[in-house]
Amino acid sequence: MKNLLKSLLAAQAEITNPVKNASNPHFRNRYADLSSVLESVQEPLNKQGLVLTQTLRQETTGVALVTTLWHAESGESMESCIALNPTKTDPQGYAAACTYYRRL
Repeated sequence: MKNLLKSLLAAQAEITNPVKNASNPHFRNRYADLSSVLESVQEPLNKQGLVLTQTLRQETTGVALVTTLWHAESGESMESCIALNPTKTDPQGYAAACTYYRRL
């Protein structure tokens, strides 16, 4: 785990806040869409040999989003998992929930 943490520390020094490039007229606010979030972290992570993956996994309670940060050279990783709770349980509802949670 020490390789992953050392590289993550170096990457965090370079990561900047994502640009709020989208708006929600219902709440009258601006937010960073998924592409903006990924754009703000991708280069600093890659520069330090880190890979970010986000996959879906079937759990006994439903579908979960699994975010894993990998240290490419050592294979060390850390993972977080969050259950998707879409407002509608159709493919569009799951896609919307997945996109929202990927930005967290």
